[in-house]
Amino acid sequence: MSISASSVLPSFSRKVVNILNRFSLCKTRASTYDCNRIGQYVRSVNVAQILIVEDDPAVSSALARWLKKSGHLVVHAPSAVAAAEHLDSSEFDLLILDVELPDKNGFEILAEYRKAGCTALALFLTGRSSLADKVIGFQHGADDYLTKPFEAAELMLRVDALLQRSRISNHAHFSKMGFELIPEKTSVQHKGQEIVLTGLEYRLLEFLLRRSNQILSTDRILSSVWRDEQNASPEALGACMSRLRKKLGSTGDQSIIKNVHGRGYQVSTDAQ
Repeated sequence: MSISASSVLPSFSRKVVNILNRFSLCKTRASTYDCNRIGQYVRSVNVAQILIVEDDPAVSSALARWLKKSGHLVVHAPSAVAAAEHLDSSEFDLLILDVELPDKNGFEILAEYRKAGCTALALFLTGRSSLADKVIGFQHGADDYLTKPFEAAELMLRVDALLQRSRISNHAHFSKMGFELIPEKTSVQHKGQEIVLTGLEYRLLEFLLRRSNQILSTDRILSSVWRDEQNASPEALGACMSRLRKKLGSTGDQSIIKNVHGRGYQVSTDAQ
């Protein structure tokens, strides 16, 4: 980790720098909310929201410094419990996980996260370097595995490569539960019928489908889907959900989006 971050990381737009300066990204639970607020402003910029699950303060501090310098939004969790709180309340593009944590094995954290249907990228950053450990990491859903000690340049190249592949994938057609999302048209194809959606309706449907069978809170949906913070409200979500259900109703699937009383919304595969 001897390479200076400034020597390997590109500079980013003044817009991102100004936004980052407006909010505190400290290692507290409140920083999750700050990341969500910032995310609503900068989704059009190549900025990722990254969760670092690492109990070593020196390592986590260095990681956060490099990633923030690269323009990314960073939240730190020193334990499995803290990680679970952040993962329950916020959306992340990338998880960077240690394996040896004080309260739970990092492999277990990722396995539980994947079992819940979550699809964020995951990179293990750990001192466990055996082939057996690497196999376990990938079997539990890792996208990459880097062992300590490591060089800042290599880590950042791996992060950039993962995020770039994810961006390409996100612009491709996405199919689930018989729905094919067509990003260039902001439309959905289902049962031979094309349904034209607004940009907001499209993002909402994609968000729900990618997290099918998960119960998603209103706050989580608003922080991840809405791009205009001033218009982000439970009422706005309810209105958009109503319009989306009405459009999907033309194909007989108006019931795929369920209200879960007191908890939020869910797209259930049982409704197919």
